[in-house]
Amino acid sequence: MDGSEGSFTALDWAVAEAVRRGAHLHLVYASLWEAYEAPPAIPAPPPPGRELAERILAAAGERVRARTQDVKFTASVLTADTVPALLRESEGASLLVLGHRGRGSMPGLLLGTTVLAVAARARCPVVVVRGGQPQVRGRHGRVVVGIGDTKGSAQAAVFAFEEAEVRDRRLDAVHAWRCPERALPVHPHTIGGAADPHLRDAQWTLDRAIRGLTAAHPQIQVRQTVLEGRARDALLAEGATADLLVVGARPRPAGNGQGMLLGEVSHAVVHHAPCPVVVVPDRET
Repeated sequence: MDGSEGSFTALDWAVAEAVRRGAHLHLVYASLWEAYEAPPAIPAPPPPGRELAERILAAAGERVRARTQDVKFTASVLTADTVPALLRESEGASLLVLGHRGRGSMPGLLLGTTVLAVAARARCPVVVVRGGQPQVRGRHGRVVVGIGDTKGSAQAAVFAFEEAEVRDRRLDAVHAWRCPERALPVHPHTIGGAADPHLRDAQWTLDRAIRGLTAAHPQIQVRQTVLEGRARDALLAEGATADLLVVGARPRPAGNGQGMLLGEVSHAVVHHAPCPVVVVPDRET
């Protein structure tokens, strides 16, 4: 929570998710404001920074109570830099929920640096609440998961099946593939033809990734979609009519040694998706 409209939208999403999962909700305000305020020589009223934080959390608590009496929640003001504080919170959380734009974001800025840094390094799935009300309120009736060729996709698939189950929604598993020779002006293959070996390989990859989960969750309606093209483009298109878009992430080291960066696909969907996005970390990283 930072007092922004985006953080309160994220709160609404988190409340609904806590109801679905029967989970405890913890509200956090993190800032280093105390480091820039001289300690009083004698007892005094709370400094302005802490007073603001407490007002924001109080408003958030009232918002939770106005929406449901079925969720237990707590709140903490943390005197710490935002990213390290949220990363510590992620170590004991089932989900970390963030708004896509914070109070300090300038007009036109697509995504705060806090969100990108946390999504790349958190120890639990990170939800970035994006999109309009139909997507945020889950009115489309479908969860979409992107399936790639990495181990991170397997963990994303597990999360997506669990989410489809708690939401009672259809699950669409999407795998995108590309053939290098498609870049040529003329190529011998029929695009998407049933006899195309690249298409068969892509279908096999997707089926293998979710076969066990489909058997373990027979009550979930699952649709498999194999598309030729860039994965980011396919997932962004699918997200237009989704309640949730789930991707795996194996973060890669930043070239300057300053921590980790998201991979290309997860970075793109966190930036541009038209619905809430979940980035599921590779816990072996």
